[in-house]
Amino acid sequence: MSAKQGDSRIHHQRNLFDDSQDDFDTYQSSGHHHSDDDDDSRGNGGDHHHDDQCNIQVLPPHGVIAGQTISAWTEDWWRWIVQQPDKNLSNPDWDKNGSFENNQPGGGMYFLAGSWGNDPVGGVERTIGAIPGHHVPACTPVMIPILNLISSQFQTDPADFNDTSIAQWLASVKDVFLKIDGQAIKDLASDLVRTGSFSAGPATKDTVGAVLADPATGRIEVLKGIGYYAEVKLSAGQHTIEFGGDTTSFSVHVIDHLTVG
Repeated sequence: MSAKQGDSRIHHQRNLFDDSQDDFDTYQSSGHHHSDDDDDSRGNGGDHHHDDQCNIQVLPPHGVIAGQTISAWTEDWWRWIVQQPDKNLSNPDWDKNGSFENNQPGGGMYFLAGSWGNDPVGGVERTIGAIPGHHVPACTPVMIPILNLISSQFQTDPADFNDTSIAQWLASVKDVFLKIDGQAIKDLASDLVRTGSFSAGPATKDTVGAVLADPATGRIEVLKGIGYYAEVKLSAGQHTIEFGGDTTSFSVHVIDHLTVG
């Protein structure tokens, strides 16, 4: 979906984990609430754990993780996506079964991919980390792109092109959802993240970035993003993350089955 008719520069993503309620560290803060009567929970940001026995934690939004703000991590997430091949299975966003999800940039955050949207009713289902030696690392923060958008402004665009695109997208969002091991996470509105303007560098032929590059420069220079992202830590074992959402013209539903170790 695009802010310009026929313009393919604006892309949407969405993404989604399984364990008992007792495995969640819960917290209460502005915009995030849990009680013994709720089936929903959020994790305590707490101290970082360095073993595989940490509790499942949904980290507080807008904090600093591994030395970076969530906004900076979302910029890195988009840089990861736009440098992937455009229309073949080595792009995690096109991956139907999780076999290419191990294509990680490193740096202290494990990225889950979204989908290009309008997924089957039952969702896009993936198995990630099942290959020996390629498990999702336990207790390492995992970024979940629940529902998001990137806009790329060219030199020939109006000065407010990105801001207008983002405002229109945000107004079109109908709902977002996230479940971790069957437990619904509430109050996702507080997980809305906006980036400033940033660059993803030179565009390479046949990558996602080639679609976003300014024809005048060949570079992906003026990007701006917005979206709902969650960050979680997982204990060793099997987990299921389900996530997605709907706008007035677009929907995402992803189910990721993770082997964490």
